[in-house]
Amino acid sequence: MAANIVEPTPEQFLQGNIKALYTAADSKAFEAAFDTFLPEDGHVTITLNGQSMSRAQYKKVIAGETFDEAKGTVAFTGALQTPAKADIAGTAAVSFTANITKKLLVEGKPSVTVVTSCLIVVLEDHKSKSAHGVHGGVTNHQRIVSLTQLLVEQNNQ
Repeated sequence: MAANIVEPTPEQFLQGNIKALYTAADSKAFEAAFDTFLPEDGHVTITLNGQSMSRAQYKKVIAGETFDEAKGTVAFTGALQTPAKADIAGTAAVSFTANITKKLLVEGKPSVTVVTSCLIVVLEDHKSKSAHGVHGGVTNHQRIVSLTQLLVEQNNQ
């Protein structure tokens, strides 16, 4: 009997990937999470804080926030989506706060970085192309084609 596999909605896709990025336990986990979020073979337009950038530049920014992470938590403060096709393509937006506790100690205490962000993406269904990533054990065909993010980072020692 064939099971009906339900891919995540745009909102679920976005929240799952953000959580994976900001809670990755090490660089290998971060690399896997980032490649699932924005595959290398995909074409994506990225704007961060009003500046256009490449996938590699964006990866460097996000990796810099999570570098030397001991523990990360993500709290979503809002989410919206406007499905366009079969509830897996469309536009999704989430706002979130990530608290990243660093391994590095400052005056004997862990350093904490607080990231506050609003992220808007446009997803397309790419079932005709090779699948990428896995969401809850399900191969994913969703691709981000446009990403716009506002991000503020605050270091608390």
